[in-house]
Amino acid sequence: MGGCRMRKLIGLLLVLIALVGVLVAVAASNLNAYLNDNKTFLAEQIEASLARPVQFDAVELSLRPGLTVEITGLRVGEDEHFGEGDFLSVGSIYVRVSLWPALFGRLEVRKISLRDVSLTLIQSDLGFSIDSLGASPESPVADQVAKQPEASGSAAGSVASAIGEIRSGRCRYL
Repeated sequence: MGGCRMRKLIGLLLVLIALVGVLVAVAASNLNAYLNDNKTFLAEQIEASLARPVQFDAVELSLRPGLTVEITGLRVGEDEHFGEGDFLSVGSIYVRVSLWPALFGRLEVRKISLRDVSLTLIQSDLGFSIDSLGASPESPVADQVAKQPEASGSAAGSVASAIGEIRSGRCRYL
């Protein structure tokens, strides 16, 4: 009699695990659709923080390995005071986040992997092109850097401290 109850309990537990798995898969699929439907909004938010034009091809959520967000075809435009073209282009970005904190609305980045990176750094009388990241696009770069010297590179510093891996990259210095 006790063995029968144990089998029923194990069967119920397996059904519950399968149900949770299906719910997580459906939630991931819905989140993928939401992210791709709102690519323009996401790009605008990034543009506002970087003060540079931003585009990307796709955003996808994966549960292997761990909770991973993949962004493909990222392009960040150059500051108009330094030229045209891309300041940064990345073929793929993989951002692995901790699953448990994410369920409660906290984003804890565990690892960032960049693939096929191309970075162009330009130095001129105005300074370095990276100095204007996050600066107002209407103001000349030299004025922004002179007014806020402590901010020149704060955006780059926060990104650099989180990068775990860069594969297949190149940097041009002009």
